[in-house]
Amino acid sequence: MEHRAKIALELGATSIIWPHEGNVDEQIADSSNPPPSVIFDCAGVPGSFQLAVDCSAFEGKVVIVGLCMGKDYYFPAKALLKEIDVLFVIIS
Repeated sequence: MEHRAKIALELGATSIIWPHEGNVDEQIADSSNPPPSVIFDCAGVPGSFQLAVDCSAFEGKVVIVGLCMGKDYYFPAKALLKEIDVLFVIIS
């Protein structure tokens, strides 16, 4: 994962959030950046979609790249209230 994070930063990502390494809200607050306007969810694990919505800025965009193969749960009202655009992509 370190390799992918390095590439993301080289391609223009302004920060990387590591949900398995502590509190995500604290990581965002410590990044000295405003909430992200574009989030790429590349994890593809249950809960990562909701986490991306939770972290997104108002009128942000969440791009789902990682394919979650298990059942997942998310609260659509939060995305609706933040007016978030959600885009699902597949790489072939």
